[in-house]
Amino acid sequence: MKLISIELNNFRQYYGENNKIEFANSDGSDITVILGQNGCGKTGIFRAMMFCLYGLEKIAEDEDEKDNDSKRIDLVNLHALEENIGKKVEASVKVIFENEGKTYIVVRKMYELMKEDVKEIIKCSNSKVSMDIIDEYGNLDPNTKTNEEEIEEILEDILNPKLKDFFFFNGDKIESLARTNSKSRKEIKSGIIKLLQIDNLEKSVSILEKMLSEQKKKIYSSASTKWRENHNKQEEIKEEIEEAKNDLDNLTEELDSANNQLEKLKQKMKENEAVKSLWEEDEKLEQKIREEKDKLNSNKERFKDLLNNSLANNLIFNYIEISKKKLKDRDETIYIPELLIDKILEEKVCICGTHIDEDQDNYQLLKNYKNSLKSESRKFYTGWLEEIDKYIGRKNILENNLKKDLKSVSDEKSYIETLEENRKNVREKIKEFNNTSKNELVEYQKDFEKRENEIDKLKLNIAIKKHTIENKKEELNNYQEEEKMIEQQEEKNKVEQKKKEYLNQLYEMFEKIKQDYINDVKERLSNEMYRIFKELIEDKDKDLIGKITVNDNYEIDVRNWQDISILQDISSGQKHIISLSLIIALSKLACNEDGIINVPLFMDTPLGKISMENRKHIINAIPNEMEQWILLVTDTEMTSTEMEYLYKTNKWHKFYKLEQKDKGKTQIVEIKDISSQIY
Repeated sequence: MKLISIELNNFRQYYGENNKIEFANSDGSDITVILGQNGCGKTGIFRAMMFCLYGLEKIAEDEDEKDNDSKRIDLVNLHALEENIGKKVEASVKVIFENEGKTYIVVRKMYELMKEDVKEIIKCSNSKVSMDIIDEYGNLDPNTKTNEEEIEEILEDILNPKLKDFFFFNGDKIESLARTNSKSRKEIKSGIIKLLQIDNLEKSVSILEKMLSEQKKKIYSSASTKWRENHNKQEEIKEEIEEAKNDLDNLTEELDSANNQLEKLKQKMKENEAVKSLWEEDEKLEQKIREEKDKLNSNKERFKDLLNNSLANNLIFNYIEISKKKLKDRDETIYIPELLIDKILEEKVCICGTHIDEDQDNYQLLKNYKNSLKSESRKFYTGWLEEIDKYIGRKNILENNLKKDLKSVSDEKSYIETLEENRKNVREKIKEFNNTSKNELVEYQKDFEKRENEIDKLKLNIAIKKHTIENKKEELNNYQEEEKMIEQQEEKNKVEQKKKEYLNQLYEMFEKIKQDYINDVKERLSNEMYRIFKELIEDKDKDLIGKITVNDNYEIDVRNWQDISILQDISSGQKHIISLSLIIALSKLACNEDGIINVPLFMDTPLGKISMENRKHIINAIPNEMEQWILLVTDTEMTSTEMEYLYKTNKWHKFYKLEQKDKGKTQIVEIKDISSQIY
């Protein structure tokens, strides 16, 4: 299949006629690039292709939207509807392609109108399709085909609708093939079975299985009680196995869903890492401010008590100072310490060195003075002076403590003000993250832990269910062996049993052929996929992945050099490349004898998640694998660097730009001189 052109008339953003793209389709690998900003109609062209060839009014991107049942996709251009209010407006798409020498012209139309009063858009009818065929000699079949079913059959033979997503795909969705869920398993299985024609073998096996079942029913009517009991038990076990398989599918679906939700939560948590750290900082600051305020209040209370004591003491301090001064003034000339007097009297030597005898007046005066010191008034006097000195010492300490506490209160206030200013700045930064609340982050974490626990339980239940199925299969095998022994012992139904045995041998033979072929295909597919992956991936990541296979569950299994499964750990861009490798490998295995894949690779926004180095590898490798490559890209995907890489392949022959002339009106502009856009 080779695309020749697509023409749009009042379809989506493409107002009026003359909206045409002619695809590069000469011999050899040909590349067509359609460049446009988001919202100007790239996906509209992809949608038009799906609409024309398969009658799809919605694409996978629409189905993934929430509330998609209520979301209406209008295909008729809005301007055309507004210019013809109350009248039917036709939107049509014409696709021309070649296949095995024949040219096919497919046109699909649909009609909508806009109500005059409320400007509501009404779909007037289902789409209508027609097909013209030009044979290999250039002769047009005069009978235009208009029967929907007949056209569907022709298109199905050329490119089965189940395979369309392998060759016509949105780049944002393609990495889904590299996920371990039921949808990807079904898509990969469908691709392998349809593209490599395993379905014919499956039909044969299915027919034989049905014939074998009918033969068993025939034997059952005249078989012995023992055989019937055995047969009934086998049927019962088969039902149990089927029920367990259904349970296993449901558990796997739940696990897929839980894993997807976990991935989304991981992404949300990753996106909110910055704001999470800000909230943590905010919480620490809040706690610190609370602690410092408690400390401040404690310091204030202590300062208050000290201040009250200080005020009371200050009221009497002057009187105490005056009292001390008067006491000292009164006694300053005569006051001699008692210990000094005792020493002089004992040694009979004055402090000046003069000897004093007991009979001298000086000696007697000292004795009298000593005696006076022991009087009650003297004791009171000296005690009072000592207490005054102690009080003055305490008063100095109190004043120093007051100064310290006052400074501490002042410093604490300043520190709290600094903390509050820091917290205010943190809160301002949090606002930059759309005010993601602390509660939301807590809920993300709770949901994450809940999903992890749920996944662990599901994995355990899946393991138990798989074990149950294996046990049931073993039990069934035992009953089947017993059935053979019963049949050998019974004379009745010998002929019918031989027929059954013959059918069973045929069934087992075809089943083995099918399984051997599938295993061989999977092995060749895995090897080819790994080879292509090595060509597409950048050099630094080549050794990251040691093996890529399609396992028995039709899942892509990616393992590192240590044979550890790492599919869940690799990046989106790497998953994207793995899925792309699968598509090309499938095509290579189903290609014609010359090794060229004869199906176009039609990609909408394919490079968005891929690094520059990987883009370079993809741009250099795919043209050597595919006969026709059509790229719908944005200017961020196809910069001058990518353009230069693509141009140097010498296989880029068509270049179009989508220019939005008005909202809802896009014009297709062909760039004749591609090099002028690069150099």
